[in-house]
This record gives sequence, C-alpha cells and structure tokens, in this order.
Amino acid sequence: MLYPSAHYDIILKMRMKLILLTGIILLILLITISFFLIKVNRNKPIVVPFPTPVSQQQNSNLPNGSLQFTTQDKKQAAIGSIVGNLISNLPYKGKDFSLYYNFSKDEFLLYINPNAKQEGNSEFSDYLKKMGVVDSSWLDNLFTTYITPTPTMGVPSPHSTPAL
Repeated sequence: MLYPSAHYDIILKMRMKLILLTGIILLILLITISFFLIKVNRNKPIVVPFPTPVSQQQNSNLPNGSLQFTTQDKKQAAIGSIVGNLISNLPYKGKDFSLYYNFSKDEFLLYINPNAKQEGNSEFSDYLKKMGVVDSSWLDNLFTTYITPTPTMGVPSPHSTPAL
C-alpha cells in the first residue's frame, strides 16, 4: 500500500514529465514553423524605398548594376573632398584673419580684423584658393565676425565669442 505522500510524489513527477514533454513538443513545433516561414519568405524580393525622384531613379542604374553618377554628383564629391581637406588643416590663423571649424555645430567661424577688413578678406580668399577652395560659398554655415585679434586669442569655444 502506498502512503498518501508517496502517491502525491508520483502524481507530481508525472505532471512534471507531462509539462516537460508538452514544452518540448511546443518548442519543436515553434522551430518547425519558424523554419518554414523563413524558407517561404526567402523567395520574396525585399522592397527598399529609394529617396530620389522616380525620373532620376530610372536613369541611375546601369545594366551591370553599378550606379551612374551625374556630373553634378562628381562635382559635389570633389567639393566635399576639398572642403574636408580644408577642415583637417583648421584652425588657421593668418595676419588679419582666423578660420576655425566647430564640429559640434558643423559651422565655419571666420574672424577678420576690423582695422584691416579689406586685407583680411583678401588674405582669406588667398588662403581658400591655396587650399583649393574656389569660392567661399563652398563653406556651408560660414559665420564672419569682425574683431580685433589679441595675442591670447586661441581657438574660440563653440559657446562663446572670442575675447576682444
């Protein structure tokens, strides 16, 4: 004769085995369904939105799958490369101007001596040409300030105006 506690232990063990078996069957079923869904979806093309207008999109791909770049694209890439080279050489301090680049705000800060505006602007233009920048309009977010330079004036803080 089984004692009541032994009877409950046997029932409890059977329930645990039944729960474990049910869990294993559900896991196998879930893996099988997932595998089937993945295999079915492999044959469907993935649609990726293309941000350019349709008229440009039709002409942008060549038959061999490579992209076709327009003259404007090539010009913009060349300008970006030249401006990137300029940024890598900043800060720059000339006789009558100083040029800085604020990375956090993506802006150029141009300081020109107010006592020599014409000379400062001319020196700035010459510096740009020396660096390969044909026109100052290539510098997006160019902010010009006319201040008198001081010997202690260093690179300005992005949150303040240099000392006068």
